[in-house]
Amino acid sequence: MSSLLSVILTQNKLTGENFNDWKRNLLIVLNFEKHSFVLTQPRPPTPVIDAPDRDFVALER
Repeated sequence: MSSLLSVILTQNKLTGENFNDWKRNLLIVLNFEKHSFVLTQPRPPTPVIDAPDRDFVALER
């Protein structure tokens, strides 16, 4: 994560009274880092030990 983005999250911690601002900042950071999918897509199932590599790649995304 770039230092500017980490500053946004560090300086704007969730206190309960600032939920809307905190959520907006979190979404900005997740979108910029292309990680917003973690909020909208289900986690892929954990592959079995002898599963093909492509199954592990999907999990690591």
